[in-house]
Amino acid sequence: MAPFANPGGPELVFGLVGATGSSLSSVTSALVKSLRIVAYTSAPETIRLANLLHAFPRWQNLPDFPEDVRLNAHMDAGNEFRKLTGRSDAMAVLAIAAIQDHRDQRTGSQNVPAPRQAFVLRSFKHPAEVETLQRVYRHQFYLVGAYASRHDRVDNLAARIGQSHHDALP
Repeated sequence: MAPFANPGGPELVFGLVGATGSSLSSVTSALVKSLRIVAYTSAPETIRLANLLHAFPRWQNLPDFPEDVRLNAHMDAGNEFRKLTGRSDAMAVLAIAAIQDHRDQRTGSQNVPAPRQAFVLRSFKHPAEVETLQRVYRHQFYLVGAYASRHDRVDNLAARIGQSHHDALP
C-alpha cells in the first residue's frame, strides 16, 4: 500500500494502557506501522513513561533486567515520583516535556507542533495522567487500551521474566 502524499496533518499523541503482562509491544508495533502507512513520523518510536525517570539522578540507575526486577523498580520509582511531586499526573507532565523537547529539535520551538508527527506514549497507570493529556492535546490525543486475559498476561509475563533471567546468564 502506497503511503499518503499529504504533507499537512496535525500532530497526534497516542497513549497506551494495559495491565502488566499485556502485550503492549505488539500493539505499539501495529500502531507505528499503521502511522507510517499514512505518512506519519513516530520518532522516537515510543516514549516509555517509566524510562523518563532516568533523567533524574535519583532514578538514573534503575535496573533494565531481569524483567521482574525492572518492572518492580520502575513501578516503585513512578509511585515515588508521584508522591514527591504531589501530583498523580506527574508522569504525564514528564511526557509533555519529552514531546516539547522533540518539537524543539524538529521545529525550533517547544510550542510549534511538527506536522504529521505522532507520539506513542507507553504506558499509563493513573487516570489523572490520561486526563492531563486529554486536557492538553484535546482531540489530538487517543487512548489505546490493550486487553489480555489474566491467563495470557501471566503466561506472557512469566515468559518475559524467564527469558530475561536466561539472557542475564554469563
